[in-house]
Amino acid sequence: MEGEKGRIVQLDFAKVIAFIWIVLCWHLVNYLPYDYAIKSIVYNDYGHCITRTMLSLFVFLSGLFLSKYTFSLKTDVYEFYKKRLTRFYILYIVACISIYFSGDFIPSLKQLALTMLGLSGIVSPAVGTMWFMSMMIFFYVITPVLYDVSKKLRLYRSAMVLCILFIIHIMGFFDERYILYFPCYVVGICLGNSIIRMIESLKVYGIVISIIWVMLILLKWEHLSVIFGVTTIIYLTSVCIRIIKIEAMTQAIKIGSYVILCGYLFHRQIIYIFHRQMHLALYWMPLFILVLSYGIQRSYDLLFLKIQTVCLLNSKHE
Repeated sequence: MEGEKGRIVQLDFAKVIAFIWIVLCWHLVNYLPYDYAIKSIVYNDYGHCITRTMLSLFVFLSGLFLSKYTFSLKTDVYEFYKKRLTRFYILYIVACISIYFSGDFIPSLKQLALTMLGLSGIVSPAVGTMWFMSMMIFFYVITPVLYDVSKKLRLYRSAMVLCILFIIHIMGFFDERYILYFPCYVVGICLGNSIIRMIESLKVYGIVISIIWVMLILLKWEHLSVIFGVTTIIYLTSVCIRIIKIEAMTQAIKIGSYVILCGYLFHRQIIYIFHRQMHLALYWMPLFILVLSYGIQRSYDLLFLKIQTVCLLNSKHE
């Protein structure tokens, strides 16, 4: 099932599920006192396996959504970086600076600079929360290097990058999570349009894969569970879309997908202001995060559109 601009609704739904777990569950529960039962339910080995799966899902989908790009010309590389800059990086810089003043997530100016450059994982320990987005920036920067018409060459180049990262990690640099999540990004890039066939095949094998994932979580086999976990989430969202054919659900998924970027970038700052400083109850935070993230993203999009329009008009008058 495809939505606007050819987007696959199941994948957007999967992103929303991952966002709900990471931000509105895993991170939010962290602010509860230690004697709360829900904290022990979420913060354990099983919860850690699920969190690793959700983060892997984010990385995989990021690579998948970027597989549409081609880099045969220098202008293609320029357009790719331009799109990342306008879509992601400006908001990311604002988030880094604001989170620097919102607690102990970025402990020093040196780490702030490295984080803004996508290199927070170089110096240990990597910064809290923003390490993930910093890692994604690093992946975005090297993406044109990975691409080739042949998928075999993509895999070869990716393997070379992975080996280099591993060697640098052994030398005492780079957070190991860069190495752990990089294969998920590469699989997304290489899979590309084949995701449609994958979703179709899950109609047959999805239940078995889901059962295997649950078993691996119970066995606490974290690394192996990721492979089956990412597939399981995509399968379950596909099932929900097929069963619940309600337009309101599609619209909710669309809005949820829209707020994910700002929701992740600014949820710590929102919690800091409204919960830590203004002492509002924690159960209000999901609402504040969703509403304010939507407002930030919408305001940014309108501002950027206005700047584009002004630049276009000025170019016509010249």
